[in-house]
Amino acid sequence: MFWASCVFVIDKDKKVLILRRSDSIGTHRGKWALPGGKAELTELPEDTAIREIREETELILNESTLNFLHKSIRGPKDIYFFWSNDWSGKVSLDHEHEEDDWVPLEELDSRLQIPIDKGLISKLIKALKA
Repeated sequence: MFWASCVFVIDKDKKVLILRRSDSIGTHRGKWALPGGKAELTELPEDTAIREIREETELILNESTLNFLHKSIRGPKDIYFFWSNDWSGKVSLDHEHEEDDWVPLEELDSRLQIPIDKGLISKLIKALKA
């Protein structure tokens, strides 16, 4: 079994960062997705989330305010979803991605091209209101 972590990075206008994967590398080529990726050997899901965001975007998440949202089980892979509105930096994409966009919560479902669990965006909206 292995896991991956994905993060809803949220700006002050309640828009969520999505990334378009490169057409020439890895899986899900050319698709829009949340930032995130696979865990390294000894990482906890939270550590994976923070590292992947930094590697993919150069944004720095405040570890103490990273919020767990959901765990999805897909065969031998667990996917942990987190959210954060406490981060710093400016987006600078790595070689795995070609484009970024900040999407309003209401449009997120229609913009993501890699499926997430049904009801996850509603769960995020509730968490943001709490």
